[in-house]
Amino acid sequence: MNGTGALNPGSGGAGGTGSVGGGGSGGQGGSVAINNAGNPNDAVGGAGGAAGTGVNNFGTGYGGNGGDANINSAASTRKAIGGTGGTGSNATVGNGGIGGGGGTGTNNGSGDAIGGAPGAGGAGPTNAGAGGTGGDAIANGTGNAIGHDGAKGIDNPGGTGGPGGHGGDARIFNPASTATATPGNGGAGGNGESGGSGGSGGFAFTAGTGNYTAATGGAGGTGSLFGGGGGGQGGGVQIDNAANPNDAIGGTGGAGGTGIDNFGVIQPGHGGGGGDAYISKAASTHKAIGGAGAAGGNATGTSSTGGIGGTGGTATNNGSGDAIGGTAGAGGTGNGDIGGGGGGGGGQGGSAWANGTGNAIAKAGANGAAGGGGVGGNGGTGGDARVLNPASSANATAGNGGAGADGAQGGGSGASGGFARNDGIGMATPGNGGAGGNSSPTGGYGGSGGDGGDVQINNASNLNNAVGGQGGAAGSGYNDVVVIHGIGGGGGDATINAGTGNAVGGDAGRGGDAQLYAGGGGSGGTARNYGSGTATGGDGGDGGDGGYKGGSGGNAGSAFAVSFPGGTVAGAVGLAGAGSGPPPPVNGNPGTTGSLP
Repeated sequence: MNGTGALNPGSGGAGGTGSVGGGGSGGQGGSVAINNAGNPNDAVGGAGGAAGTGVNNFGTGYGGNGGDANINSAASTRKAIGGTGGTGSNATVGNGGIGGGGGTGTNNGSGDAIGGAPGAGGAGPTNAGAGGTGGDAIANGTGNAIGHDGAKGIDNPGGTGGPGGHGGDARIFNPASTATATPGNGGAGGNGESGGSGGSGGFAFTAGTGNYTAATGGAGGTGSLFGGGGGGQGGGVQIDNAANPNDAIGGTGGAGGTGIDNFGVIQPGHGGGGGDAYISKAASTHKAIGGAGAAGGNATGTSSTGGIGGTGGTATNNGSGDAIGGTAGAGGTGNGDIGGGGGGGGGQGGSAWANGTGNAIAKAGANGAAGGGGVGGNGGTGGDARVLNPASSANATAGNGGAGADGAQGGGSGASGGFARNDGIGMATPGNGGAGGNSSPTGGYGGSGGDGGDVQINNASNLNNAVGGQGGAAGSGYNDVVVIHGIGGGGGDATINAGTGNAVGGDAGRGGDAQLYAGGGGSGGTARNYGSGTATGGDGGDGGDGGYKGGSGGNAGSAFAVSFPGGTVAGAVGLAGAGSGPPPPVNGNPGTTGSLP
């Protein structure tokens, strides 16, 4: 429209009814463009058509997307508002259809760009349809960009609740803008026999100097017979202007849904991961901080397991500010007993990438949730930390692995520490492995310790030593006869590809004590030094003490260096634990030494 009159975009047509298969999808609403700054009307996209009813909408029966809306004149003061998405198809037997997405609003003037509302998913006896995705918003002028929330998943008492829709993105592309970017939150999952998953939060981008709001992930729905729905990931954030005064902080993940039992390969009831955070400009002085992962859903059934906590978001910083990984989510509580179940595993710590001159600081993994009468939850892996700028003097600090929790039937395993890499001249500190959880001295096993994180230095001017992370100690228990239980964590490997410092493998964790068979010690980490320094292997962990049989000692770490043989020392072997039963436990094997080119 080049004039000043009103616009009335067409709505998308409704889909037809399917008597055997799925219903027809709705048509997209008509788009709108206003090119005249004197036009007094907002640009509002047309509504998407509703999908037709079907028997089973597997791959069919989508609601129509809302029409896009454009304000093209930089002098315009009016809004651009995306059209509303159509409702997904209802099903008489199988799966409901997915709701239509909201239309995109794009504004080149001073008015706001607003994404369209999404359509609801259709009902279905087996699986309710997912809610539609919220409309995106793009502001090329000086107005705000406001993405729309994703549609909530609908409830389905006789089947699986509908997944929530993803939130719409919000992007500001004008470097002179002081406006705010507000993406849509993810829609919550619907309740059902199994809960629906929450939708992911939308992405926030600004090339201006204004603020932003990080979107949250939708919560998982409640499961009345099976597992709860997983939480949606928090929205990512990117700041692309060095003059912007804000840190970039990713959105928080959605909480995992409560379920009867949140155990399974598909990880029902898991907490949503935190959103990623980016600082794009090398001249920026602000931080990039990953969003927090959410807690896993609780489990209420007999012999049930809580959901796994969400992973902290990754932070990437190209400027002089620090990159800081997001906090991990806690595991959900379970209702464990002698028949099984227990606490949920802790989430993984967020990783950190520093491409500029700031530090990379990853977060620790979360500890496992207490197992009560069952098995303790496993710890979450520590986040990785990387400094990738050869001119940087900053440090890379990885996260420690989370500890396994105690449980009457068994302790949870500790998690591995994160990896640390430094391509500059600063220090690299890997994460230590988490300790294993304990169990009852009258029954159950000790959890194994997590491995120490590996470390790598890659700069010939770097003077620092590289020391592998320490393995976690195993937990104590009644009986660690199964070889995977009660084992000390291995030491992390240390590698200097270029540098003048020494490479030292991490020491291993001790095996767990037990009333009967004790656990063995972990193996020491391997050291490799391609620079001018020495290499020393990590010490093997001692075996645990057993009332019947002690655990075997861990193997000594090996060492390899250019300066072989004078600059290489293998680690000490782990000693066997005390115990009287045959055959007697043995010490670990010695490490080897060798040359590198």
